[in-house]
Amino acid sequence: MEVFKKWLETEKFLPPIKDVANIGEEHDIYVKPQPTSDLISSIPFALQHLETGYFQLFSKLKELERQIEEYNKSVEGFVNSLHLTIKNKIELSESARNDCYAYYRRMVSYVLRKILIGYPELVPEIVERKPRYELQWAGAGLIIGSKENCEKGLKLISELKSSDSIIQKAKNLHHKAKELNAQRNKLYEMLYYNVVSKIQVGGIIQGKCDACSR
Repeated sequence: MEVFKKWLETEKFLPPIKDVANIGEEHDIYVKPQPTSDLISSIPFALQHLETGYFQLFSKLKELERQIEEYNKSVEGFVNSLHLTIKNKIELSESARNDCYAYYRRMVSYVLRKILIGYPELVPEIVERKPRYELQWAGAGLIIGSKENCEKGLKLISELKSSDSIIQKAKNLHHKAKELNAQRNKLYEMLYYNVVSKIQVGGIIQGKCDACSR
């Protein structure tokens, strides 16, 4: 069944798995990848065959989908809580249209990467940009404002990346992402072997769909 093959190979069979070691510097707006028109019309029938003919695989798929969605919510909740903590303490706008502003999401991203993978290797520093100052980390701007703003940010970064609770939470989520990716890869292999490969060598697809009864 060609639609199964396309569905698996384009990785549309499960949501993407977020990882706190690689979060974006902007708020994530996840738009589900849109399949081609052929896939749109065929996927419901493919899933009906999976549900009625390969129920164990279908159940594994739905359960892993549930776990990934639950995990992604945990990641975004954790990241948003750090974002809010930083924003409430720095108290600057996030808009670069203002004279003084800060990139809070970038600060969160860099702190978590430093905790989990040791990047950036450089330490954050305050650079004078008359008439203002800039807090930089590995060349990337984090805060543009007064010297006091930048010093406050520098101190906060140090506190966050040395916080036992933040370190433990980040490591737990990072480990969970690895587990979910391993489960995703295993399920991909099971689906490909039990459905696609067997049909390709002449096997008959199990189960039924609405199209079968037409």
